[in-house]
Amino acid sequence: MVGLGGERFPQHRLRCAAGQIARAAGTVTKAADEAGDRGVVVASASEEASTNVQTVASAAEELTASINEISRQLQQSAQIAQQAVEGANRSSSIIADLAQGVQEIGKVVELIDGVASQTNLLALNATIEAARPGKQRKALPWWPRGEVSGYPDRQGHRRYCAAD
Repeated sequence: MVGLGGERFPQHRLRCAAGQIARAAGTVTKAADEAGDRGVVVASASEEASTNVQTVASAAEELTASINEISRQLQQSAQIAQQAVEGANRSSSIIADLAQGVQEIGKVVELIDGVASQTNLLALNATIEAARPGKQRKALPWWPRGEVSGYPDRQGHRRYCAAD
C-alpha cells in the first residue's frame, strides 16, 4: 500500500491502524449501546412522567368537579336557609297578630264578665225586691207571681223577661 506522500506503509502498521479502528469502533458501539440504553431509560421515565401528568390532570378535573358540586350544594343550602328565615319571619308576624287578637278577646271577655257581674247584681236586687211582702208587683211589674224563688235556677230563660 502506498501512503499519502507516496510511501508504502508496512503491513503491521496497517494492522495496528486496523486494530485501533476496531477498538475505536468497539468504543463507539459501546457508547452507542449505552446511549441507546439511556435513551430507553429516558423514554421509560418520560412515559412514566406523561402517565403521572395524565393522572394529575385527571385528579385535577375530578377535584374541580367536586368543588363545583360542593359550591352548588352550598348555594342550595343557602337558598333553603333563606327560605327558612323568611318562613320564620312570616310565622313571627302571624304569632304577633294572634297575640294581638288574644289581647282583644281578653278585653271582650273582661267586658262580658263586667256585664255579667252587673247583671247578677241586678238580678239579686230584683230578687230581694220581689221577696218583700206586699210590694212584688210594684217593684217588678214584669215578673210573674210565684216564680221569684225559682229565678236563680232559671235566670237565662225568656219567659222570665216577658211581662204578665
